[in-house]
Order: sequence, then structure tokens, then C-alpha cells
Amino acid sequence: MQLREFHANHDINKNNEQEMTEKTNVKLRMKSRMENLLAKLKAYKNYSDV
Repeated sequence: MQLREFHANHDINKNNEQEMTEKTNVKLRMKSRMENLLAKLKAYKNYSDV
């Protein structure tokens, strides 16, 4: 019984780790896109100020 519970908990922990990894990847991609957009806005602002 305890071994079965251990395996069930292990599977839950693995799933949670996978979900956190996926969420982290999404956040990193969003951050990168936001930084790219910000750089484009700054470049556009500098261009339009000329």
C-alpha cells in the first residue's frame, strides 16, 4: 500500500514539475516578445523624433 502511494505521489510530483516547466517556458517566451516589442517601440520613437 505504501509503495503504491509513493508511486502515485511521485507521478503527481512529476506532473507538477512538467507543468511548472511549461509555464516557465511560456513566461520566458512572453518576456522575450515584450522585450522585442519594447525595443521596436523605442526605435520607432527615436526615428519619429528626427
